[in-house]
Amino acid sequence: MPGIQRTGNKHYDIAVLGDSLAGRLTATLAAKKGCHVLSVHNNKELQVPWLTSSHLLERILGLLDGRSCSTKPFPFQVITKNQRINFNDSNPLTDELRRELPEESEEIATFLDDMSALGENLEELLWEHHGFPTTGLGNRLKFKKICFSSDVPSRAFRQTLRDRVAVFNTPGARKLLSALFCGFAFKPSNKLTLAECALVWGGLGHKSGVVKNGLEELLWHRYRQFHGEEEALFRLARVRDDKSGLTTLVFENGETVTCDHLVFADREKIALCEGIAPPQTGRITSSHLSVNLMDRISPLLHQNVIVDGNPPLRLNFEKSDTVTRCRVENAAISDGGLSSPEKIETRLQKIIPFVDLDLTPLAQSPHSDMTISSEENPVLMSAYEKIVFDHGRKFLCSGSEVIPELGSVGEVLVAITVTGQLLKATGNPPLQQKAEK
Repeated sequence: MPGIQRTGNKHYDIAVLGDSLAGRLTATLAAKKGCHVLSVHNNKELQVPWLTSSHLLERILGLLDGRSCSTKPFPFQVITKNQRINFNDSNPLTDELRRELPEESEEIATFLDDMSALGENLEELLWEHHGFPTTGLGNRLKFKKICFSSDVPSRAFRQTLRDRVAVFNTPGARKLLSALFCGFAFKPSNKLTLAECALVWGGLGHKSGVVKNGLEELLWHRYRQFHGEEEALFRLARVRDDKSGLTTLVFENGETVTCDHLVFADREKIALCEGIAPPQTGRITSSHLSVNLMDRISPLLHQNVIVDGNPPLRLNFEKSDTVTRCRVENAAISDGGLSSPEKIETRLQKIIPFVDLDLTPLAQSPHSDMTISSEENPVLMSAYEKIVFDHGRKFLCSGSEVIPELGSVGEVLVAITVTGQLLKATGNPPLQQKAEK
């Protein structure tokens, strides 16, 4: 920040606290663009059970020379009362749809193709716009104008999934599409817009996937290559602001460093700040983990499964050489609230029979959802308000807390938004700037 006298303490443009995919992307991209970055983290493995690629993530991998992280498309399965559809499997999706829904298979395939096209156009628009639209009437109008010229129809931000699937004649088709999108986004069909569906499908239906370990290694390798520095999060005692506008990080041994901008990759770390209230984010969700299931899982089950119901469940089978566990996520998307471990186990008996899951709670996120009243999509149009706080000097950089509906696509969008704001504030060139020839 110009005009501020530096002390003898080490100073950084940006400090990133915590571990999230969005946070690591932001730290790496900001360092690549010339920012002096400190990452204060626990060196934990990224918790992204449903890690998908996307048009935007491919762009970032291109910037980081990390295309080797790409792999086969993300395989998953949707199970309803009468259907079991495999996506991105060895069997083409068209064949899967013909088997389960022969009368409307072509219409469903066309709808998903439309979502793919809309999702790519919307991702491209958000890339060129440096992320989510910022606050203010002028910025919103500018975003609408960009949408108008970018093959992104305005109705995509208003029309809901429930209204769109109502045109299908059979309840099976409506049930499948609702289970697919609502089961992933944990959001009812009357509140899930086509724009959100398109971004969700931009990840789930993407032509390629991404190797999680490879992505983690790439981000750390590039971060260090771009002279990013690191510190252990457990050593951080507190964070305070001073009157000059700097933020000071105080470590347990008494050492201090200062920074101009503070990025929280985990909402809970905001509690380290003195007198700062975190933004309202997210939704009520819970995760449970089963005991070791060993070899008692049907070979017909995929590693990632969406189970239709109220509320829907997302299953992720975590396998190693000696252990197979089932991670179960559910969310309160209606008046029914969260399901207890006992209710979850009862529901899964038809899918995983003759197995005692013995689920134990992993984590719960009790944050209340914050939306703004608007004729536009309340999620996409209000995401920026959940990211930037404390007069624009602090950022919440966690897709799972800002826009959980979008999964890992949301992580990438949050990273692009935060990085764009940081590069602008520090006077560095934007991500979208092409290299000079």
